[in-house]
Amino acid sequence: MNHRPSTNVASAALLLLSMTLVGDRGAEATPGTTDATHLEQVEADANVAFGAGDWKTALPLYEALTEGRPEDATAWFRFALATLETGNASSRAVAAYRKAIDLGYAAGPALYGIARAQARAKEPATFETLSELVALGSSRGLAQRLQANSEFDWLRTDSRFQEAIQQLLPCTADEFRQFDFWIGDWDVENPQGQVVGHNLISNSLDGCLVLEEWESQSGHKGLSLNYFDDVDETWTQIFRDNTGRIANWPNLEGTFRNGSMILESDPDLPSRSRWTWTRITTGKVRQMAEASTDGGKTWTVTWDSYYVRRSQ
Repeated sequence: MNHRPSTNVASAALLLLSMTLVGDRGAEATPGTTDATHLEQVEADANVAFGAGDWKTALPLYEALTEGRPEDATAWFRFALATLETGNASSRAVAAYRKAIDLGYAAGPALYGIARAQARAKEPATFETLSELVALGSSRGLAQRLQANSEFDWLRTDSRFQEAIQQLLPCTADEFRQFDFWIGDWDVENPQGQVVGHNLISNSLDGCLVLEEWESQSGHKGLSLNYFDDVDETWTQIFRDNTGRIANWPNLEGTFRNGSMILESDPDLPSRSRWTWTRITTGKVRQMAEASTDGGKTWTVTWDSYYVRRSQ
């Protein structure tokens, strides 16, 4: 069944709305009731057109809604989008998107629409809007939309556009690369130079995760997930092994400082752990674990090892 509103339906809705707004009410109508009833019908027809991508029908309906409900943020956003999709003036679309933002509509989608309108008109202001989008935070989906949309083709070689795309991609800030020195295929040796295990450390989830896959010479196996949280600016490690004893491996948190990654367990635990990774050369990393039972006043080394990069 075809649910697309016909031009006659849209025109009738607009006519009824205009009659209402100029006070042409029936003698028995309750003041205000007719306005609301017809606006609801206009909204219903507009939403059907919007869902069907029938922008030509949707445009006058949403314009009527913005006039009848000037504080309706969604109506302003959809009016802006319909304006843009029907090829009408970009400046009109930009003004409607800004109105939607002022009324509380989500800034991300509205700013993307503004950037589209400005890019279509090849306005230098496009870069200012891209900066506003970047300020909202990373978004891989938005970065992909900007890269795929042909409206932005004319500025793809501009370093400002390329920088905006890079900043929108998550996990690309320098802080996310602080543990990359641990990435590699390693033989793990004790301080005496004896191989005690093998560890494969890889970059995962498009740079958002450092994944550890450990196996000792004696058959102990473990995995750890290591990630940076850009909200609290800390690193976290979650380690699980084939012993099934979760309590033996509390989560570690910390930061990269003084050339080392230093992660510690919860300071409120009766026994605390501290692990330190230090890059010695491009082919060698030291990993050391310490324990404390006096609240961190003194520490005892419980594990010391050196990672030696396997030859390719």
